[in-house]
Amino acid sequence: MMVITTWLVHCVLIAAVLAVGAHAWEASARWSGRSARWAWLGALCGSVGLPWLLQLVPERVAGDVSLAAIPVMGSMPVAAEPFPLLDEALPALPADLTPVAVTLWVVLSLSVVGYIGWMTVSVARAQRRWRRAELEGGEVWVARNVGPAALGIRAGMVVLPAWALQLAAELRALLLLHEREHVRAGDPRMVFAALLLLAAMPWNPVVWYMVLRLRNAIELDCDARVLRQGVDPRTYGALLLEVGRRRGGSPLVMATFA
Repeated sequence: MMVITTWLVHCVLIAAVLAVGAHAWEASARWSGRSARWAWLGALCGSVGLPWLLQLVPERVAGDVSLAAIPVMGSMPVAAEPFPLLDEALPALPADLTPVAVTLWVVLSLSVVGYIGWMTVSVARAQRRWRRAELEGGEVWVARNVGPAALGIRAGMVVLPAWALQLAAELRALLLLHEREHVRAGDPRMVFAALLLLAAMPWNPVVWYMVLRLRNAIELDCDARVLRQGVDPRTYGALLLEVGRRRGGSPLVMATFA
């Protein structure tokens, strides 16, 4: 019988296998010019969904089409164990850890959901203090110390900090091009989806790693799309260095921004 604690170990291993695949796709994508961010989003979706789908797999594939499931926790069915040899090698995990594991899962998930809600409310409140401006043929929001960022789930928007208005015209145009490319590609929605997937399995360290890799892939993909528009690489590199020097915020907070 597979107890919930053993199932959690299986989830980590499944995510690790998918992360290796996403790394391989990312490496090939850099050479071919393809997008890498979709590989990490797909790996995230698989890490969260595949362990549950495996519960629907028949207990024996060859010679037996029985769909009989093994009851766990009274209601969660478990079919064929995806790593039977590993189950034999690992020491038996005590079943009485199930309530602790479930409680920890709920607490961590609620914490991530609470963080998403807190950031959403914080941005909504801060937006009341931002002002609209027309720059380079489009509307932007100007904030005191937020951004540069692309925000918004339904309709994306570009937020620039006040210091960005003092940049040289060429650098400011490149900055707007970068952020508007994020909006056009729907990157803020992808980051939001990644955070929701993280909330579904926040105890899995590989899922956290995937979120960070996705965030990095989103930026690299955006940089590649901008450079393909004929932008001078040295000028663009100078802009990225300037933004990195000036932009503050913790990595966790900035992970909600594209």
